[in-house]
Amino acid sequence: MSGFKNPADLTACAFGSECDSKPGGQPEGPEICGWCKNLSPFVLSSKVAKYPKTSTLVGLVDAYKRELEQEYRRHIQERTGLFPCVTKDIGYLRPAAEDPRDFNPQSYGPCGLVLHRGSLCQRCIQRAVQIPYPRRNELFDGDMLGFPCVFRDMRYTSDNPPITPGWQFLKEKDGTPVDDWFPKGSCKRAGRKGRLCSNCYGRLCERSRFGQYFNKETGDLRADWSIKTVGKEIGKKTPGFNMSAGF
Repeated sequence: MSGFKNPADLTACAFGSECDSKPGGQPEGPEICGWCKNLSPFVLSSKVAKYPKTSTLVGLVDAYKRELEQEYRRHIQERTGLFPCVTKDIGYLRPAAEDPRDFNPQSYGPCGLVLHRGSLCQRCIQRAVQIPYPRRNELFDGDMLGFPCVFRDMRYTSDNPPITPGWQFLKEKDGTPVDDWFPKGSCKRAGRKGRLCSNCYGRLCERSRFGQYFNKETGDLRADWSIKTVGKEIGKKTPGFNMSAGF
């Protein structure tokens, strides 16, 4: 990513006293420093919102956001097979509650590129552990933002799950999948572990017994059926239940 300078050369920032790189900020300068560029674009927009629209700083932030978008488009057009770190992927839209926009790597250097869109770069992975970032386990499955839809979660759906599966209604009594419940196409990433992706939520939420198994508002698997963590993961077993009946 262009526009980042060696920390040793940094003596000023366009945010001036509002720069978070050190107590009291930096002397005001003509450019946004690398530390501030490592903040989420959403955070930068919030920081600059109190400035007049005629402010030079507003123009600098807008220009930086355009740079982020152009960087993503370049990789798509040139088919590089690489993507921006999810913290800088301005087109990777997700709800605010599922977005790591409060993550600050507390670093001047730029993010690296990733092989899978929606991933943290290696630098941000390390910083999320070192700082530590309190929402890391809440939002990320390893380095990937989000979690598998419960229909793709191997803890529930593998032939030989590592735990006693609580989700016995996924299969008929003879062990065959309940095809009416399984997605016919691909799933999206879910915002929380144990939650339906938006595709599956949309096709199932109107079913009469949906609320018996899932939270009607969020699509989370209800506690009676989900894997619980109490020292170790365990599952609730309900003998003889067949999800296909009456659904």
